[in-house]
Amino acid sequence: LDYSNATNLVNLFYGCREVQSIPSGLDFSSATSVAGMFYDCANLKYVPNSFFDNLPNVSNFDNTFHGCRYLEYLPKVNVPNATSLNATFAGCTSLKSVKFGRFNNPVNFQGLFSSSYHLSRVDFEDPENTNPTSVQQMFYYCYNLKDAPYINTSGATTHNQMFRNCVRLEYAPAYDLSSSTSTYYMYQGCVKLKKCDGFTFKNPTNRITSAGGMFWDCQSLSDFPSGMLQDYNSTPDEANDMFRNCSILESVPDINISGLTTAVRPFYDCRRLKSFGNITVSPQTDLRYLFQRCFPINYIPPINMSGISSLSNWLDSCSYVRWSDAYNSLRYGR
Repeated sequence: LDYSNATNLVNLFYGCREVQSIPSGLDFSSATSVAGMFYDCANLKYVPNSFFDNLPNVSNFDNTFHGCRYLEYLPKVNVPNATSLNATFAGCTSLKSVKFGRFNNPVNFQGLFSSSYHLSRVDFEDPENTNPTSVQQMFYYCYNLKDAPYINTSGATTHNQMFRNCVRLEYAPAYDLSSSTSTYYMYQGCVKLKKCDGFTFKNPTNRITSAGGMFWDCQSLSDFPSGMLQDYNSTPDEANDMFRNCSILESVPDINISGLTTAVRPFYDCRRLKSFGNITVSPQTDLRYLFQRCFPINYIPPINMSGISSLSNWLDSCSYVRWSDAYNSLRYGR
């Protein structure tokens, strides 16, 4: 068949489960969309080295190889004019590594490798000029990923569940959250994450709405991520369970959570947490269960609690706390 004049190749081989290889020499030079092209081609194992070179005009790669569970190898993914790679390699459970060329446009990476269980390495030729608009669930359930790749996420509006349940992830570079509105569950379940280089916030008019569960169950995280909870713009509106069960985190620096309206259980079950710097809050903040089950804490620095909406159980099970001077409110001593 001659595909050289076809522009829309959406779902071209959708569900063709007997396809094992893509022949060389196919001409897709006029195509603008290959969304779902090989969706659920479960037995596809071979993609020729020239495949991505024959797609110069394609902008939409959504779900192109979604569910190709026996695909182990890909040539360099050179798709410079792509604008959307939503779930392109989702469910490629045998895929181990991918290298991307340059991108000329901002591109949607939502769900790009979601549930690609054996993926261990991803490289970008020009990471600083790779500008995703969304990285939501980009590496969701990528069990074998150990090092998170750096890309410039300053234009991404959603970071939620980016690395959720990447259970072997050990290191994450600094990411720019300047445009982000959501980071909930970003690293939730990354039980081996030892180091997160932190975050930058460069847009004074933007704030994260939800960061709930962002580091929940990061049981190997020993250092508080830099840049987070330092001022109004780096503090989300909601941070419930944000550091819940970060079980070896021992200290938290000065934090400013004056932008928070809800912070229920943000440090719940941080069982080695011993020390806190100064804490700045605002009248609308809900601090229920703030330090619940942070057993080693013995001192809380003075906190101006004027107008706080709720403090119920904020020191629940903190059996070693000797004193906390929460002024302009009640005093809690032990």
